[in-house]
Amino acid sequence: MNILPVNKRLRTLLLIILSGSLLGVSFPPFKTWFFVYFGLMVLLYLVISSGRLRQAFGRTYLTILIFNEITLYWISGWHSDDTFLKIGGVATVIVHSLFMLIPLMVTYGVSRINKEAAIFSFPFIWVGYEYLDNIWQFAFPWLELGNTETYNLTRIQITEITGVHGLSFMICAVSVLLYYTYYRIFSKSWKPSSPKAVLMLIAALIIFLLPNFYGSYRLNSVDNTGYYDLSDTSKVVNTAVVQTNTDPFKKWGGDHNHLLDTYISSLNEGLKFSPDMLILHETSTPYYFLDDYNMLKTKRFF
Repeated sequence: MNILPVNKRLRTLLLIILSGSLLGVSFPPFKTWFFVYFGLMVLLYLVISSGRLRQAFGRTYLTILIFNEITLYWISGWHSDDTFLKIGGVATVIVHSLFMLIPLMVTYGVSRINKEAAIFSFPFIWVGYEYLDNIWQFAFPWLELGNTETYNLTRIQITEITGVHGLSFMICAVSVLLYYTYYRIFSKSWKPSSPKAVLMLIAALIIFLLPNFYGSYRLNSVDNTGYYDLSDTSKVVNTAVVQTNTDPFKKWGGDHNHLLDTYISSLNEGLKFSPDMLILHETSTPYYFLDDYNMLKTKRFF
């Protein structure tokens, strides 16, 4: 039973919204990292099934725009009074979405020659783009697919060997294998129980679980005795890190005494944990110490 609308345009629009939303909520602060696989599968369908370049561009740009808006909305600082920050944030979402079309347009171009080649080359195309996007003047690594695994301590251990791009490649590879299997079954070229379909699913499962296997081994084999003996409590420093959510626009142009009260209150909260050390970030003070000629603010701070 087909749950999507019969109208092709409406169906495509729903798939665009679905793919962009799934990709968006795969990244922190959301912990639904596994949605990235389904988001990529739908995105691949939108690219491969496009009949014209203009159609592929429109589909993918709207998808990536939704994806970027969900993941990057916060840099606009909508709670801020800084107009330029809001404009810059909106511009980032709009322009960066264009850059992310590069691997998708390349995939579309390959699909015009051979669809299977486009599908299986997608992991190489996407990760190649991620790598190149890190080495030019407009580098923007925040939305690399490997970052969806941020909360998975076990799975991210493999990045010490592969780097974040290796994790991105595995995510793309699993998505491609699942999409290709679905594509073959849906087109009735394969049966769900056919050896080829089963083999594809097994391959996807192995690639998916590989970071788990390595991460479990790595975490269980960690030896800290080279740094200190865990039984020597004298070398354990209990630390409280104080990080207030302060609007930079208000921080440098607002009432310094009010901001100092906020930091002092946060420091007192940190003292409740009986730490050996309290840490503030490097730009916590809303003024320069050397410019505080009367030292009144500095005395309050300390």
